[in-house]
Amino acid sequence: MYCKNCGHKIEDNLHFCPYCGAIVSNKSKEAKTSNNRYWHISFSFVIMIAIAVIFYFFYEIGVNKEVEEIRTKAEGMALQGNFDTALNFAKKGLALRPNHKVLQQDLVLINFGKTVYEKLETAKKYADEKNLIQH
Repeated sequence: MYCKNCGHKIEDNLHFCPYCGAIVSNKSKEAKTSNNRYWHISFSFVIMIAIAVIFYFFYEIGVNKEVEEIRTKAEGMALQGNFDTALNFAKKGLALRPNHKVLQQDLVLINFGKTVYEKLETAKKYADEKNLIQH
């Protein structure tokens, strides 16, 4: 290090210049050291945020995949006439994604299909009873 007053080369650990007696400041050296220490904290924080965002992204992809599988099962069950099972699947999917428009529509359609099926079964029952009475 050099004395700022007289320009002579002096040792880094001195507080006074042995040539001119001026006070030697080590603050610039200390400032550089402390600045070097703190960039690690900022960099670590950025890395942690990036990792959290990546994990969240893959979590969301997994949930979307699961909801799509549930939706497909619900539609399949409804087409087979298993309306209660289909309703349970649709509700399970909506618990994961409450704003899922297709599942919301499926829930309405499954309820409608269940109602129509129950009415048809009732009508069939009455028709069978009527046929028995006429014979």
